[in-house]
Amino acid sequence: YNIILNTGENQGEAKMPQTFYDGSSFVTTLALIDALLALPAITNLSDIAYPAAGGDAVTVTGQNFFGGGVASDVLSVRWVNQSTQAEVNQTTYTVVSNTSITLNTVAMSAGTYKLKVTTSKGIALSAVNVTVS
Repeated sequence: YNIILNTGENQGEAKMPQTFYDGSSFVTTLALIDALLALPAITNLSDIAYPAAGGDAVTVTGQNFFGGGVASDVLSVRWVNQSTQAEVNQTTYTVVSNTSITLNTVAMSAGTYKLKVTTSKGIALSAVNVTVS
């Protein structure tokens, strides 16, 4: 997170920003901040091995796919090759809810990939690698 102070260089802040911390734990505080910012996150993929030809049904679980609103805020879903960093566009997907996306995988070259979901609030990258063979 970036915090920008408004005074000029070599000047003191007249009033320091208030601290945003609930006191119970870092995890709880981070969840509160993420909810305010509506940053997307991917927490699970229903499968982590896909055929290169595509067509495998996948459920993506996460949060803030609505970007803090009441309808899908997903701008794109892409597979990022972990060797080349090339991206493969997931042409069809359905944002089922704020926490769920379903899709049938597109054809991809064999390799290791991460799923990348982009909303107007930010980018979520899956923590796990998936294998395409």
